[in-house]
Amino acid sequence: MVPTRFITLFLFISLTILALSGLSSISLSSESKPLLQLEATGSNIFQCAFNGQVWEEHHVQADLSHEDGLFYLSLWMGDDFTDRVAFVIETTSIKPGVYELNDPSKRYIFLKRENSDCTFTSDNFYSGVLIIRTFNTERNIVAGTFEFMAHSENCNEVIRVNQGQFDLTYRTN
Repeated sequence: MVPTRFITLFLFISLTILALSGLSSISLSSESKPLLQLEATGSNIFQCAFNGQVWEEHHVQADLSHEDGLFYLSLWMGDDFTDRVAFVIETTSIKPGVYELNDPSKRYIFLKRENSDCTFTSDNFYSGVLIIRTFNTERNIVAGTFEFMAHSENCNEVIRVNQGQFDLTYRTN
């Protein structure tokens, strides 16, 4: 009896360790390359996992504007620059730091892709975070990471975007 219990316990512990170690090693894909470097270069690249699939862009147009106490960082991507991700934050000035995206009127994300009729936004329930790690006004460079969940009312669909990162040269509007 003792050897059977020992074997069962050993198998249970071994399988648990294997399952947990597999969860901690999830990555975007073997083909994707980490974008983050020690120093932001303004290379206009964007990458994230969009519902578990890699979304990577190497030609991104970034627009920065500030209006009525809201800061807008709009990223235009795709063949015709019709895919759009916009981060909206209520603040008087942008600086490196962590910004929650959890209020539909003050801090939110907006996402629209050309091949979809769905427009996704974050709100009080579906939220996220934007981390600005570099904001250089002399060179017009902004770099950071993000993740969020967003909902489309017109499509009744929820998306998860994680492992997001960007290194951009922006223009001001």
